[in-house]
Amino acid sequence: MALANAIRRGLTLGLHEGLKRVGAWLTGAVYAGVTVAGWQLSHHGSVRFDSPWTWLALAVLTPVFTLAVAVASEFVMSRARAVKEEPAKSLAGGGAKHWRITGWRATALRAAVIWCLWLPLWLAVYPGFFAYDANTELNYVLDHSINSHHPPLHVWILGYGVKWLHSLTGQWNYAIAIWILIQAALVAVCFAWSLGKLEGWGSRRWVIRVAWAYYALFPTVAMFALCSTKDTLYSAALLVAFMLFVDLGKGRQGWRFYLAVGLVSAAVLLLRLNAIWAFVPFAAICVAVSRGRRLALCLVLGVPVLVTLFATEVLYPKILHYGTPSFAVKLAVPAQQMARLYGASGDGLTAAERQAVERWFPNLPGHPNYVPFNGDPTKGVIDGDAIEREPLRFVKDWVRLGLDHPAVYVNAALANTYQGWYPGAAITGYNYAAGPLYNYSLSGTSYFIFKTESPGEMSSSSVLAPVRNFYKGISHSYALSSVPVVSWMFSPGALIMLMVAVLALAMRRRGPGRAMFLPVLLLGLMMGTIYLGPVMLVRYFLPMFFIFPVMAAFFANPAVFAPATRVPGPPPARGETDKGGPDGPSPDELAADMPGDVPK
Repeated sequence: MALANAIRRGLTLGLHEGLKRVGAWLTGAVYAGVTVAGWQLSHHGSVRFDSPWTWLALAVLTPVFTLAVAVASEFVMSRARAVKEEPAKSLAGGGAKHWRITGWRATALRAAVIWCLWLPLWLAVYPGFFAYDANTELNYVLDHSINSHHPPLHVWILGYGVKWLHSLTGQWNYAIAIWILIQAALVAVCFAWSLGKLEGWGSRRWVIRVAWAYYALFPTVAMFALCSTKDTLYSAALLVAFMLFVDLGKGRQGWRFYLAVGLVSAAVLLLRLNAIWAFVPFAAICVAVSRGRRLALCLVLGVPVLVTLFATEVLYPKILHYGTPSFAVKLAVPAQQMARLYGASGDGLTAAERQAVERWFPNLPGHPNYVPFNGDPTKGVIDGDAIEREPLRFVKDWVRLGLDHPAVYVNAALANTYQGWYPGAAITGYNYAAGPLYNYSLSGTSYFIFKTESPGEMSSSSVLAPVRNFYKGISHSYALSSVPVVSWMFSPGALIMLMVAVLALAMRRRGPGRAMFLPVLLLGLMMGTIYLGPVMLVRYFLPMFFIFPVMAAFFANPAVFAPATRVPGPPPARGETDKGGPDGPSPDELAADMPGDVPK
């Protein structure tokens, strides 16, 4: 009935008012553009800008998606207005009443259940997924040659952890198996703690149960929880940071809380070094939109940045055996654009243009290294040292060639990233390397690297063979991406679109989900750094899968994410709050801040 009412209001308010608003039209145009461009890239390898059918499809789909945005927005707002009828369930944190145990005991119980439900997969792939450069990180420790290509903090944790366990057990498989179980337990605790936060904020009982089941049973989450990739611990830390920034948006203060925010933020930055490029602008925006206590926020958000800079610029190079990778690893996007231009338009380039490309790609002629969806091969033929010597000349050549051939540059960037923003794309980032390097087959996908790297060895399982085959099918089968609705749950692009929708709703000036603005902004900036890299892999988008239940809870009841006080502001007088006396805003006062129209 709620959905039917939302459709009715969307058809009335949406057509006569909402569709005239710039925000709704822009959102609809973005979704239409993603659909058209993504479909063409997945089928033809490029967007056909010169085809009239491309623009006709955009013209038809834009109003359709705009109307869908209006209907969805009205549905979410109708869920928020339900606070008038169910104030106890929506605002009072009533979910805790359904538990006989609370606090850390409830967290421990939830974590134990999640961890135990992961065990069948662990047994089926024993000793676990020691993969995604795990062998390289372990060798860094064994050879005393830590390199900034991987975050040194994770290299220490993984390398020394596995090395120490090997000294105790005497076998690499035992060491890897124990390490995987310890990591899984830590991740399960982070999940259980986030469920407790949702419950404490007032999420409904069924939302908590569904989120609990998602963490315990969803294949992508389970596989990466049992995988040694650095993205697992980083994503768990970012989930904790996300929840803390929701608390900040809801008005929480106190030195213990600020200390927790600072420590978790530092962990996020040290576990993913390029995260600092997203965190610095986020911190600036966070301080700018705050209402008071800006000095405290500057300290809380500035110290993790300073710690990270000190570690990367002073501690790592000076004290450790620490090297720096080639400058070329930072140039994935320009390298892909210039390589595509050279390959696609080589015969049509002038002598000066060909010389400009070959100046920075001396090994490119006669070397078919360009792969549209993965920039790793291209990086192998770019002269990073020459670019470091003459960066301004490289930028000048890159810009000039882009102005002369804009369609090639745009298509190169889109082809390299569309698997990260198009919900219908199959993840094939490593398929170019079919063979001994990644052991993939061109007949399958590279959704997840289903193997154990040396010195570990994945054992074959007869008892749990169905479990093993099920997860291996998800990792490498195109069948999953061909199911329209089910595949969206596994798609990084679909989760990115969901995040955009949450951010748009949270940006409402008087909307009920204002506390989601800061954490979703941080998540969006973190995800934005991925599109500057060489390839779109599921593990890069793992934070989206870990935070998905929180975003889903937002749609279930946005009122849960309403700020209890000003965001963040000076503390109220003793015994009082912003509204409604000592107990905070009343349900009617909160509902008064929820306009019934579609988002502006």
